[in-house]
Amino acid sequence: MTLARIPFVLALAVALHAFPEDAPVAPETVAKPSESVGEALFKKVDPSVVMISHEVALGSGFIVSEDGYILTNGHVVASPDEDPREVAKRITVTLYNDKKYPARVIGHGLDPDVALIKIELAAGDTPLLPVALGDSDAVRAGQRCFAFGAPQGLKRSLTGGIISNVDRTDLNTFVPIFQMDAPINHGNSGGPLFNEQGQVIGINTYGFDQGQNLGFAIPVNVAKVLKEHYLKHGHFQRAAMPTLLFQPVDETMSKVLGVPSGVLVGHVVPGSEAERAGFAAGDVIVSMDGVPVEAREIGDALRFNWRLVTREVGTSVTFEVVRPGEAAESRNRKIAFQLKEDEPAPRANNQIGEIPMRVYETLGLSVQRVVARARLIYSLPDAAGVLVAAVQ
Repeated sequence: MTLARIPFVLALAVALHAFPEDAPVAPETVAKPSESVGEALFKKVDPSVVMISHEVALGSGFIVSEDGYILTNGHVVASPDEDPREVAKRITVTLYNDKKYPARVIGHGLDPDVALIKIELAAGDTPLLPVALGDSDAVRAGQRCFAFGAPQGLKRSLTGGIISNVDRTDLNTFVPIFQMDAPINHGNSGGPLFNEQGQVIGINTYGFDQGQNLGFAIPVNVAKVLKEHYLKHGHFQRAAMPTLLFQPVDETMSKVLGVPSGVLVGHVVPGSEAERAGFAAGDVIVSMDGVPVEAREIGDALRFNWRLVTREVGTSVTFEVVRPGEAAESRNRKIAFQLKEDEPAPRANNQIGEIPMRVYETLGLSVQRVVARARLIYSLPDAAGVLVAAVQ
């Protein structure tokens, strides 16, 4: 995409619709004796990959239903103005055969950077051919991968490489992402990352202009979850409890705390429902609804957080908690908590955030609403006011 976050990120209420399980998808990639895997894959997936353009940007996407649903990146369809909730006004989808269709946005977000859009076929149009969605949890470092999209507007471009890392957390993304050496350029954003069987395993999202053949993709299992949220709610309805700053319990911390594994609760918002439920800073969550929690690294903590935030808002979750330093009889406890819908996310590191800015041009000042997480990030006092987001 031409507007990207990091050099890609650094430049970072509709009715529920069920996709028919028997909808036709591209067949498995089977290379004839005279052709390579890449040649066979190109022929198979070419009709399923699209180019997406609007007033100021360009990206890629892939068809996930016969009747016109398409997955892409959130930043591919986002409006260039100061409100991250807004989307571009005139989005056009171009198919492999150069047919063009206007598209509407069903839902989008910027972290995870995923959007679902929809085009309407005209009477007599050929039905669309959806891709086959794979299982990104099964992806392993070293396996071959293929990126398809429209780099620099050059649609129907296929590049190949290997998955270099399946647990990249260095970019401060909401979930661990894939790193690969299949070249990713502006315009590849939102396009599919395939395995050798022609299944989508990720959405090509980030790249480094300074790096060579260094690309990053959001695992497709994350996109599957967000697709259902967009269809049901029109946005990613994150569940939350006002405990913040989960940390993994690494080997050193495990010895100090006397807890084999879990996630450390680094902060609890004072006076919050989480505090009233019984949580305290320093608690270690060792299980959630009876399922053990093991978090030795940041990626483990992010996966625990994903399990939590993708629970349905309003459901009750039971946590088993260890409180280090307590007497043996009170050290272990169970805490039940009814999940709430999370606040909008503020900008943090490479993440654009979800809170719109109010721009006062004559003052040279931009301000934003203050949320609890912003108070922690910027060490703000617990007082009424707005956050100064930018000064000219």
